[in-house]
Amino acid sequence: MLPHPLPNRPIPLGPFVIEPEGRLQLRGVDAKPAFWFLWQGHRVDAKLGPGGVTLNMLIGRIPSTIRRPEVRDPAFALLRALPGTLPEGWTMRLTPEHTIRVQAFDTVALPATISGLVEPLVRFLLRVSPYLDVIQQGGLGVKS
Repeated sequence: MLPHPLPNRPIPLGPFVIEPEGRLQLRGVDAKPAFWFLWQGHRVDAKLGPGGVTLNMLIGRIPSTIRRPEVRDPAFALLRALPGTLPEGWTMRLTPEHTIRVQAFDTVALPATISGLVEPLVRFLLRVSPYLDVIQQGGLGVKS
């Protein structure tokens, strides 16, 4: 039993309001349905859109030739190999700043609830964690 009863009113949470039955609503017409959180020191950007959530994470960086030239060629080889191992629908890209980003989309039932939103987030985190390990072992690890 909870020490205090749960409030029977909407609860504000970032750009959302959680209704007593758990549904998410935007706080206002100008609110953007997006948020971010940290996972193992990496920032995960989440954006709700039609039918689901897009998740974007910076997972690594190609080192500069000045700082670590011996790691650069193996880093590019690793980067070429990884996209073929990603789950279906995921993308990995190298940005102009030589950061490595991974992006995924997962469905969210509408109207969205907190539990319905947490499920694809956890699924993403479980799937991305081995890639974080490989990137770290390859000398490309970076924290957000």
